[in-house]
Amino acid sequence: MTILGDARSYTRKTGELIETRMREICEGICRTHRATCEFRYTHEFAATSNWKEQTAYAAAAAAAVVGADRVDAACAPFMSSEDFGVFLEQVPGCFLVLGTGTPDGPNAPLHNSRFDYNDEMLLTGAEFFAELVRRRLPE
Repeated sequence: MTILGDARSYTRKTGELIETRMREICEGICRTHRATCEFRYTHEFAATSNWKEQTAYAAAAAAAVVGADRVDAACAPFMSSEDFGVFLEQVPGCFLVLGTGTPDGPNAPLHNSRFDYNDEMLLTGAEFFAELVRRRLPE
C-alpha cells in the first residue's frame, strides 16, 4: 500500500516537526500491527514569506494604482504551494496577489477547472509593475 500526501507549514521548523511526527505515527502504527513501513518525506517547497521592506514598496505602488482602500499589505497568512518561497529564502522580495476576481462572481480559485482569468486585470497588473519600477529605479 502506498499513501501519498502533502503537508504545508509557515516555517521550515514546523515542516520538520510535521515530518518527525508523521514518521513517529507511521512507525508506531506499524509496530502495533507487527508490520513495517518505508517512510519518505521530501521538503520540496518553502513557505512564501515576504520581506517587510519589499512588501512596503509593493503596497505603495499598488495603492498608487488602485487606491489604498484596495490594498492589504498585512493580509493573514494562507496556505498555498508556491515555488516563489524558495527564491524569497535567498533574495528579498514580495509575492503578491493581484486579485483577478469580478464583482459579479462567483470567483473560482486558481488551479480550479472553473477559474476564469479576468482579462481586464492585465492593464492593472502592467500599471502596478510600471509604478513599482518607477519607484524603485534610481532617479
